[in-house]
Amino acid sequence: MSGDFVIGIVVFMILVTVNFLVITKGATRIAEVGARFTLDAIPGKQMAIDADLNAGLITDKEAQTRRSELEEESAFFGSMDGASKFVRGEAVASLITIAVNIFGGIIIGVTRHGLPLGEAADIYTRLSVGDGLVSQIPALIVSLAAGLLVSKGGTRGRAEVAVLGQLGAYPRALFVSAGMMFGLAIMPGLPFVPFALLGATMAFVGYAIPRKLARQRAEDEAKQQESDEQAARDVQNSVKESLRTAEIEVGIGKQLSGQVLRLPVEVQNRIAKMRRKFALRYGFVVPDIRMTESLSVPAKNYQIRIHGTVVSSQEMRIGELLVVLGDGARPDVPGDDTREPAFGMKA
Repeated sequence: MSGDFVIGIVVFMILVTVNFLVITKGATRIAEVGARFTLDAIPGKQMAIDADLNAGLITDKEAQTRRSELEEESAFFGSMDGASKFVRGEAVASLITIAVNIFGGIIIGVTRHGLPLGEAADIYTRLSVGDGLVSQIPALIVSLAAGLLVSKGGTRGRAEVAVLGQLGAYPRALFVSAGMMFGLAIMPGLPFVPFALLGATMAFVGYAIPRKLARQRAEDEAKQQESDEQAARDVQNSVKESLRTAEIEVGIGKQLSGQVLRLPVEVQNRIAKMRRKFALRYGFVVPDIRMTESLSVPAKNYQIRIHGTVVSSQEMRIGELLVVLGDGARPDVPGDDTREPAFGMKA
């Protein structure tokens, strides 16, 4: 059977059939559907990001990060849709290549080298089939890798981690495959070492991966339990903190809180600069100022409390201007008469 090109052609056709009809066709369909659904979902995801940003749930930096991730996701599925076409085209090109090599080799052997038709067909068919088999193995591996990459689905993380995790979730399948490999290894006429190595590898993977996943789950559960305990302690501390009366507290209405508390770091930095300036000028350290959203305060108002006692309450109108009159006359512009909150001047 050694050197028989008919067997080579049969093996080559089997590999091409599996590669073209099973792997590349399925990977192409998965990539097409994934790209279509991803592109259709982009406007909705973009509107969700803008809505979260406008509601103050995320910052500008987080919104930019989400937009970049959305762009990368759409570009990935679009690229994989095109890459699957290349992989499928390679399978078709291999069939055309081997046919051209066979017929071209026969013509060259007969016309240029003067070989008989049967001898030329035997030589060049054997060479072409051998070349096709050598080229089909890497093509099959590339097609399988592309199929695994696009069929990873919603599993987070790298593709190889997802594959190992799914294999470890069903170790019985690996043990069955290992048993079949060992059965083929002891059959007469088949090579023992390759099948035995494959069986041992599958058995080892089926034994090791579930235990590794179990240890990882135990570590994750321990971390989750520790996180829950810490969250419970934080809730308890927050309850104590909310019951404690602050020395100086600024209660902000619902409508103002979305503007004032949207950038808490900037607000705290300004308060810290004011306290530092007050301490340097007067030698008196102002206690910490706590800013909270209060439902008892009107939506456009804010209150300043010292030890829980309201010492000042003012209204702040978003989008309007405060004109301080001083001792001058009131200009003829529409508006409400009020007092400037810091010095009590007419405004």
